[in-house]
Amino acid sequence: MKPSIAGNGGGWHRVEVEAVAYRLNRLLGMDYVPPTVHRTNADCDWQSWPSSVFMYWAEAGQALCEVPMDAWAGIPSAVVLSDARVLDVLLHNSDRCHDHLMMARHWALGEPSTGSNWRGQQQPVLIDHAAGFRPGAEVRMEQDNAFLTGPTTVVSARTLQHLRCVVLRLGLKASRLLASDTSPHPHMPCLVLHSRMPSSRLTLPCRTLECSKLTEEVGGLITSHELDDLMRRRDGIVGYFDQLVKRRGADKVLL
Repeated sequence: MKPSIAGNGGGWHRVEVEAVAYRLNRLLGMDYVPPTVHRTNADCDWQSWPSSVFMYWAEAGQALCEVPMDAWAGIPSAVVLSDARVLDVLLHNSDRCHDHLMMARHWALGEPSTGSNWRGQQQPVLIDHAAGFRPGAEVRMEQDNAFLTGPTTVVSARTLQHLRCVVLRLGLKASRLLASDTSPHPHMPCLVLHSRMPSSRLTLPCRTLECSKLTEEVGGLITSHELDDLMRRRDGIVGYFDQLVKRRGADKVLL
């Protein structure tokens, strides 16, 4: 449980953003951020907190920088670091240090152990997003990351496709979309998106494409102005990678 503090710590401790980070990471097809819910007037430890978040505690954690990059649970390090930067740019989170990239037991990937205990697989985990949306922060794709591997110049094709879908929530015409009966979810129709990616057709469940979904997910946790800024940053990220693909070719940019 992480309670709010007076003045949000000068913008460094805004607990509502922890819930935004979790929901946004799921909308983008990621699963790095531990499950988080926001509550108002919650009673905990004999105190009442006007605003707080309750987060899943990922056990057996260690700093990701202590784990060889070729041992990140089979996920290419370039994908993890790119996804982390995409999320941080969207959130305007300037606080992604080594301590906030972990290898820990996952909440969904794993199996029950003795009794009713859960033993999650060791997976990359992103924590501490409460500095998001802080005025005066500067977070760009061109900046170096905590691992000092340089600017982010590659992106997961899946993440980029999810980013493109976000624009539909603002009412973009779906003329490029074709209905598909091949949904991976039994009660969830799919849309097939044509793109300039190496794979000419990628299917995504419609839940990521509903026009009101983003506002529904995070609208009560950030202001409308911050939501507009998030969408402008989304446009900037998509444009940034489009230009990289144009200059370098998709095989050098898309993972």
